[in-house]
Amino acid sequence: MSHRYITDRFLPDKAIDLIDEAAARVKMEIDSKPEAMDQLDRRLIQLKIEREAVKKEKDDASKKRLAAIEDEIVRLEREYADMNDVWQAEKAQVAGAQHIKEEIDKIKLADGRGAAQRRLAEDVSELQYGKLPQLEAQLKKTDKKLAARAGEEAAARCARRSAPKRSPRSCRARPAFRCRR
Repeated sequence: MSHRYITDRFLPDKAIDLIDEAAARVKMEIDSKPEAMDQLDRRLIQLKIEREAVKKEKDDASKKRLAAIEDEIVRLEREYADMNDVWQAEKAQVAGAQHIKEEIDKIKLADGRGAAQRRLAEDVSELQYGKLPQLEAQLKKTDKKLAARAGEEAAARCARRSAPKRSPRSCRARPAFRCRR
């Protein structure tokens, strides 16, 4: 069927166009007045015009015709009101369902955001109270090891300096590290 009506497009564009057309038709049917009500509305307008024309005439046949027209107008207005009530109820039901779907989507979106925020909070708390203290403890251990190693190296240097000097240049090579005695 799409080959007949949409000849200038190919899949998937053709499928998207068909779905779009069908959705637009459904939306128009929901929003517009049903065909039966539209026919009743047109018939009421015709009868009201005829009533105004018959009111101007004064003979007995016109008066009988006027009474028949007014009875027909009353009957059609009742029928139209009943159909309108049904149509409005259906329209409200569809609008209510649409509103509920929108609320569900909002809640799902908010839940998704909330879950992301909860995950972010969990990640932050894990970093703040789990990994950060652990890394700080490791840093302290490493600093202690480095300080101990630096102390050992300083002691070794100091011991080397207090030993008999082989050449005067060896002490001058590192003037920044002096032994405190």
